[in-house]
Amino acid sequence: MFSVRIHDVDTEQKNVKAVTYDEAPPHPDLVHLIPDFIDQRSRELVFLEKLLAAKDFEGMEKISHQWSLVSKPYGFGYLATLGGVLENESVLQNTSRCEEILSEIRRYLAQKKLTLKD
Repeated sequence: MFSVRIHDVDTEQKNVKAVTYDEAPPHPDLVHLIPDFIDQRSRELVFLEKLLAAKDFEGMEKISHQWSLVSKPYGFGYLATLGGVLENESVLQNTSRCEEILSEIRRYLAQKKLTLKD
């Protein structure tokens, strides 16, 4: 297991808040499920983007909360962290911040998908 430190920048206040998370390896019993896990999260990401366009923050909050709980055992600690941040920003109905987080989730899932092919 290794720790990664990211920075959450509040663009209005120019404050930097450090967020630390652990990107641990997946649980051995879940390794064979990782490709399906990524595919399911990718489908949900498209749905989250539709929910955001419709300003359905409650729907976004529910899905992102699930991500914050289920992602880490699959070795997706950063997705768990992003899910928690997205959940909070959904509660605040912060559209621009939700867009940023969804973009970061898309980048992260694409990178994880590439590492599966290696």
